[in-house]
Amino acid sequence: MNEAQKIQIFTFLSILWLSGVCNYVLAYDNLHLIEDATAGDREAQYTLAHLYYKGLGGVDRNIPEAITWFRRAAEAGHVDSMYDLAMIILDDQNGITRKEESFYWLKRSADLGHGDAQYALGRAYGLSQPEKGVYWLKQAILNGHSEASEYLEEWCESDSIGCD
Repeated sequence: MNEAQKIQIFTFLSILWLSGVCNYVLAYDNLHLIEDATAGDREAQYTLAHLYYKGLGGVDRNIPEAITWFRRAAEAGHVDSMYDLAMIILDDQNGITRKEESFYWLKRSADLGHGDAQYALGRAYGLSQPEKGVYWLKQAILNGHSEASEYLEEWCESDSIGCD
């Protein structure tokens, strides 16, 4: 066996070993995360929800479980969870439409200053309630949402809705 083959075997075995260590550490971290989330830590609930939603960190993708953890974090006052929960429910991946619940969480997160929620709410009101749409888009702009500024500008140029 030449030196290059020895290096390849060593590298391969090292990768296998590191992979096993990483999986062990990841499993431990998830157990700790689940314990914290179950105990009511809203940041842990939010993180766990994202793992389930995206199927990351050794966790299988599970939308109903993600919704459960987003809802728990949202109910505990986690603003990003409120927004994410609203968007996931609105996305309707499970064929269940809960627009009222989605709007409830979107409005709560917008009221608490979440720029993306304010932008989404401004667009949702759209032309049906332009005054509210303009209000929420302006709130999103105040929170630094660049798309809100562009959208409001285009909207005001194309319609005479009093965007002042």
